[in-house]
Amino acid sequence: MYKASRRDFLKAAALATGAIGLGSALSGCSKSGGGGDITLKVAAEPYAPMPTAEEQKTSVTARAYADALQEWLRKNPGVTLSKVNIDIWNQQAMVTAAAGGTAPAIYSGNALGNFNQPAILAAFKQGLAADVTKLFNDSKLVDKLAPYVRPVWEGMWQVDGKYYGVPGGFGVSDGIFYRRDLLAQAGVPEPQPDWTWTDLRTMAKKLTAGKRKGFATPQWGLQVALDSDGFSLLTQLPAPKTTWRWDWNYDWNAQQQWIPAVENWRAMMFQDKSLLSDVSYGSWNEVTAAFVRGDAAMQAGNVALYVTPADSDNSFLGLAKQVGKPVWDVVGWMTYPLGQFGEYPARRSYVDSYSFSPDLNDDELDKAFSLWSYLSGPGLVRQKEFLYNETKDLQRVYSSDTMMPVMADTSKSLPGSPEKAWGEQYVAQVRRAGSRPAMPETSSYLPPDKAAGPTSQPVDDAMSKWMYEPGSPNVLDGLQKLQSVRNKQAESFSSSASEADFLAGAKKYFQAQSDFWKADAPRFHDEVFSGFLDKYVHPALGE
Repeated sequence: MYKASRRDFLKAAALATGAIGLGSALSGCSKSGGGGDITLKVAAEPYAPMPTAEEQKTSVTARAYADALQEWLRKNPGVTLSKVNIDIWNQQAMVTAAAGGTAPAIYSGNALGNFNQPAILAAFKQGLAADVTKLFNDSKLVDKLAPYVRPVWEGMWQVDGKYYGVPGGFGVSDGIFYRRDLLAQAGVPEPQPDWTWTDLRTMAKKLTAGKRKGFATPQWGLQVALDSDGFSLLTQLPAPKTTWRWDWNYDWNAQQQWIPAVENWRAMMFQDKSLLSDVSYGSWNEVTAAFVRGDAAMQAGNVALYVTPADSDNSFLGLAKQVGKPVWDVVGWMTYPLGQFGEYPARRSYVDSYSFSPDLNDDELDKAFSLWSYLSGPGLVRQKEFLYNETKDLQRVYSSDTMMPVMADTSKSLPGSPEKAWGEQYVAQVRRAGSRPAMPETSSYLPPDKAAGPTSQPVDDAMSKWMYEPGSPNVLDGLQKLQSVRNKQAESFSSSASEADFLAGAKKYFQAQSDFWKADAPRFHDEVFSGFLDKYVHPALGE
């Protein structure tokens, strides 16, 4: 459900920074280096080949990138970057390229699994990305990561103790943008970190006037609201005796949590008429356009949208220019509302992965890794210094890659501060969101499966019906049908984990979840999660 938002974040990050893709991979199938010159084929993202003279003439961002890239090339004689045309965000294109030996040197590892974590790890196990564990360890990369990046990276991206990629960027998840000026005019207090979805509904209703709706969201909005109550976490149960090792139960907590959440959402759409959304809203583009036009006073969105350049379509900087105020006086950002029991949404900070072609030989892989290391660290700082010297614009310095950078040393090397670039409210909330610990991932405790498993399409279909279908749908009946469909799906899959391995890993995973929620959201732990463990998890695991 979140794959679109993750892709949009990375694309927004690339747009905001002007850094255009990392080197694409090479043909050579041999794994040993043969010496001589090296050509790395690169896509348009995440790092591009050398910009042309015309590109540099018309773009200060291109000149900054060229300056940094030239420095790396000077220190790596014999390496050439050659552009290949491929959409690194397209799963089918990237899987075909990685399997067929035509992938770029570096690409989005997330795209291999269409931004779905189990599917991404399954693609890694299938050999669709190079094993960079030795390079990772030899470079002591983990020790160079920012303190907020390291635990998320290690929790998400180790596969049986190995690494098949490097950090692509740190994201603090999604939340709600709101028009600070419109809230002030309507006498509506700005949202606070402990707000709820009921609070959002109240605000949206007060902000709805004329053609303007209070709140706009893409098609996955209801999923986010439900996951604030632990929907995805509390409906997937361990089932070690089955072939897939998991099954689903969607009706056990329906009356207490799922039905009230759906009803609150539908009330915004059909009763208050304060919600702007449509089944065709498959990205942030539609809701951001509505927000900038003034058709919505609040919108769901990834935090990186705030730093989109002023000359881009539907930028908040462009909106602020129209209003005649600094952007921080016009637009604010807050993390998603809490669930009914104080749970912070499951969609938290994350680190995306850049992977390397499995067909690179040792010399090629070493150079591709070096290029990423440079352009994620000293090369990134060099670009930002160039931009500031040319423009004296701190907003060009502090974009999505430097607001909370991947490398620990980056921030102290940059001029100015994020607050001076984007205002105190936005930066404070970004840092607060980035400091929240991420939930334990199954991949940290259970061996990743070679198969991605059942798809989420039945869930997507149910959410779409509850969001957009008029009338009075029977939510409990829909949940029970969803449960039946997903469990039928699971019967056709077989996990590559043995029953014993699954049991051992699942026990550690659910203990980690319990410890996490006890510290992070004690009311949710005591009133909901502990009962879930006692009723379903412990019996299934023989505890």
